Amino acid sequence: MRTALILLLLLALASIPGSVFPQRGTDAAAVAEWINANPQVGPWLDRFGMF
Repeated sequence: MRTALILLLLLALASIPGSVFPQRGTDAAAVAEWINANPQVGPWLDRFGMF
C-alpha cells in the first residue's frame, strides 16, 4: 500500500509542469511569449520538453 501511495504522489508531482507552464499543443503563441519573457530559464525548459 505504501508503494502505491508513493507512486501516486510521484504521478501528482509529475503533472504539475503541465498545469503551470503553457503547452505548445494548446497555445503555441503563449509558449513562445513565455520563452521570450524568461530568456534564462525558457530555453532550458524547452530542451527538457516542459512545453
